[in-house]
Amino acid sequence: MIWKRMNNTEAKKIVEGIEKNSEEAFNTLLEGWKEGKFSDEVDAEYRVIRDKIFAEYSKCKNKGGYEIDLRVGLALYELLLKDEFKLNPIYANDDDIWRYLSVRVFLDITYLREPSNDRFGVYFSHDRVYKHTKRIWIKQLWWWIHLGWQGDVESTYEVLKNYGSGCISQVLERAGKGYRVEVTRKLLKKMAERCPQSKVLQDDFRAFMMLYYAKMFVVEPTLVDGGIDSFLDKILDEKLLPRSTVDGTI
Repeated sequence: MIWKRMNNTEAKKIVEGIEKNSEEAFNTLLEGWKEGKFSDEVDAEYRVIRDKIFAEYSKCKNKGGYEIDLRVGLALYELLLKDEFKLNPIYANDDDIWRYLSVRVFLDITYLREPSNDRFGVYFSHDRVYKHTKRIWIKQLWWWIHLGWQGDVESTYEVLKNYGSGCISQVLERAGKGYRVEVTRKLLKKMAERCPQSKVLQDDFRAFMMLYYAKMFVVEPTLVDGGIDSFLDKILDEKLLPRSTVDGTI
């Protein structure tokens, strides 16, 4: 796959062009989007990606925000692992690739997931569509699944299902210059194991991630006695998250 790219200026021009529509005209456009008509504008080489993701969105759109994020993210990640796409972390770090996908392939789904404007937009959240490097929605979904990936879709869903959309931002937006993939995958799995029957509370997760990144700044996890697992267990213990026994009880 030769990925098409779109810079910030191009994306802004397209989005602002749509926002010149009157409210009545935009609502008419929106009704078509709900029926999948946006796909008529998608370039042929992206149609398989588009159709797969819109189908997944349609199946889970009534299940709530994070369930949409998780299901769509898993479908996107699994699809882009295939040989014909091979979207690896090098490509996934290129915002111009995500801007093209967001504006030309998934603009309607992004809006339907989050139908509110921000300080930049009339109808859209420009941050979520193209503007903010770590808040482009479709990019966030890929990276959330990548950082939580446990080898297959089912295992990854089980680890990530009790998190929430706010947790995605806490992981992706606090990471500084890069992600420690192996450490983050173990972290998300360990937290899920310690909270197997309940949602991970947003405030608790925020406090934990602040501590986690503070520790990461001064300690190299692989050099801790016991390695990454010991490093993570000590932080989890410090935040008073109880350890599960082998049979899953506390």
